[in-house]
Amino acid sequence: MTDEPVTGERNGNAHRHAPDDPRDASKGEKQKGERFAPVREPRQIPVCLSERFTSYAVWQRGEMSMQVLLIVHAEVPNEVDRTPFDQWYDRHMPEALRAFGAVRAWRTWSRTDPSKHTAFYEFSNLETANAAIQSPGNEFDAKWSGRATRTRDVVEVVQRLPD
Repeated sequence: MTDEPVTGERNGNAHRHAPDDPRDASKGEKQKGERFAPVREPRQIPVCLSERFTSYAVWQRGEMSMQVLLIVHAEVPNEVDRTPFDQWYDRHMPEALRAFGAVRAWRTWSRTDPSKHTAFYEFSNLETANAAIQSPGNEFDAKWSGRATRTRDVVEVVQRLPD
């Protein structure tokens, strides 16, 4: 049994909010009979519930933040361009991470279609991600125009398991 406050019933089970959730009056403070306030890890909590969509945020250090990703899909159809593209991206990604103001970044090559490359840039808010997607991408276009195509998308993480 957890020491988090029970806040209601959901599907017959006790539903609990994150300890630092503003809906919880105790906010992780020392309770009567406790020697110390419990130390609790950040956890995802629902911020918007509907029948079809649940939007999650991470309640951390007294702040609520979203996890938003900028996803850059690139297709490099010619096999001889893939190694130079990979080497170029090794240099490009740290620069883009700083320029975009992203929290972290990683990239992948598809194992089912070797021409497909995907880069992920993680942001803590939608505004910064939207600003990043508006960047013109002149460096990419100048280097890879005609040899690689790309698309970009901003997505909000709405569920992540385990929490």
